[in-house]
This record gives sequence, C-alpha cells and structure tokens, in this order.
Amino acid sequence: MNLLALNCRGLGNPHIERELGEIIRTKDPSVIFIAEIWADEARLDRILSTIKSLNNTDCLFFLSL
Repeated sequence: MNLLALNCRGLGNPHIERELGEIIRTKDPSVIFIAEIWADEARLDRILSTIKSLNNTDCLFFLSL
C-alpha cells in the first residue's frame, strides 16, 4: 500500500493537472490526498473524475477551504 499526499497549488491549471495525472499513473497509489485551498466544488468534482479514470482507488480525499 502506498499513499500520495500533495499540496497542489493551481489545480485548475491544465499543466498542473497533466503533471498530477503523470504522478498518479507512475506511482499508482492506494490512497490519494490532495490539498488545494482555493478549489471550488465543481473543480474538485472534475479532478475526481479524472483521477478515478487514471487510478482504481476508492480512497481519495480533498482538502479545500
């Protein structure tokens, strides 16, 4: 089991999202935790669907304020 915990800055940026996708494909984590304090719910839902298509994890956590 491995864990991926990231403090993402600029998660809405397509370049950042591609980089995140590459990390997830490469590391294939069992649990993913992403902190992005400026993300709104719509952006997090979009990122969630992208991550689920890249990785079969059911353990995905977001932190947003």
